[in-house]
Amino acid sequence: MKIEEVILSKDKITRLKMIYWEKRKPRMKGYEWQMEKRPLVLIIPGGGYDYVSDREADSVSAIFLKNGFQTAILNYHVKDESNFKNNLCDIVSAMKYLRENKDKYSIDEDKIALLGFSAGGHLAAMLSSLYKREDLTGEASELIKPNLQLLAYPVLDLKSFVEGKFENVGGIFKQYDKLADPLANINESIPDTFIFSTFEDDVVDFRTHLEYIKKLKEYSIHTEYHLFEKGYHGLATGDDLTNYGRDYERRDSMWMDILISYLNRKFELI
Repeated sequence: MKIEEVILSKDKITRLKMIYWEKRKPRMKGYEWQMEKRPLVLIIPGGGYDYVSDREADSVSAIFLKNGFQTAILNYHVKDESNFKNNLCDIVSAMKYLRENKDKYSIDEDKIALLGFSAGGHLAAMLSSLYKREDLTGEASELIKPNLQLLAYPVLDLKSFVEGKFENVGGIFKQYDKLADPLANINESIPDTFIFSTFEDDVVDFRTHLEYIKKLKEYSIHTEYHLFEKGYHGLATGDDLTNYGRDYERRDSMWMDILISYLNRKFELI
């Protein structure tokens, strides 16, 4: 396993933390280490665009590495630097880098999934809606297209979230912009989708997810949705790996096992 940081923007804010399995050099003459290309999960932590959550980063990566995936973690613009233009550029540049360097990191370019938590789920869904808008992204759609979107307690209805007037959120969550609203931009190009949320979440109402799913259905976009009864916002992996010292619903950790199973099926890995 190898860890590498890649800077993607001039201000050094947009960064990818690559945590991946690498091809090893043979230690003995006559031995060859075979390394097939692997699917990759691009992890986009939450934090309300006020910060980038550490709890939804390395620990999440560890689970995917254990299950044979390559991983990358995106650091993006937050606070006053958070806006539609900057944040779209953040994720576009990340996807572009991953596909352009697929050989270096042994990535199967047809098996790249976005995994976004909360605000990171908003960013993932924003790209999923707009990746074909080359007038906005400046890149060819096939270069930045996500093959799956995986969303954990995501902000999908920007209008209702902005109207909630939450404190400690970044610029993109402070005023409504239709282009930055996943619910308002659903179209036939969105990849197959997995969503996890909880009934008790008092930050992101699960009913906004149902509205999003209803619209996905109108475009025949295959979707899998898991709503757990108990659990607060920001559960991450739903276990002690990311919730140590906090009281949480233990059975919510099952969502990660379900997600791995879903990925294995969709990417035909098992």
